[in-house]
Amino acid sequence: MPRISALVLLPLLVLSCGYSTSSLLPEGVHRLAVDVFDNDTFYREIEFTLTREVAAELRQRSDVLLSRRDSADAVLTGRILKVVRPTLVETNRDLVSEQAVIVTAEVTLWDTKTGKARMRFTLANRAEFIVERGETLETAFDEALKDLAEDIVNALQNESFLRERGYEPGIPPPHPPR
Repeated sequence: MPRISALVLLPLLVLSCGYSTSSLLPEGVHRLAVDVFDNDTFYREIEFTLTREVAAELRQRSDVLLSRRDSADAVLTGRILKVVRPTLVETNRDLVSEQAVIVTAEVTLWDTKTGKARMRFTLANRAEFIVERGETLETAFDEALKDLAEDIVNALQNESFLRERGYEPGIPPPHPPR
């Protein structure tokens, strides 16, 4: 039985996994500035955590260079709009046993040459914590903000993918003919 070279199998494996070599950001965006997110909520310092997580996710998943605003092709801005903390489970003595934290943020990608928004979307993410396990609001925030950062980068990539193919974000692509 002939042996197949790893150099032949690797491209096949990459293609079969759905991996794309297209850029994470729109065409022409090679240098990106990430501004510290604004925070409209009572919860302080979470804007720094979210900004740090978004930058880390961009570094990890793309070839875009993070730069200062004055040398960037685009600027990513964001605003934490709200935080909700619903109680999920109470004990028979009305003590909180399990609670969630839901963080909602609006994100905009600005073109530095035109000053116009190239993308804008709102996302929310949720994480739960169980008091009896020693989990805290802080650990739930860390998880929700990390997951929200991943969602933000996914949304950037999805919208860029659609734009490359001629579809406007927010408008569903047409269904293929049957």
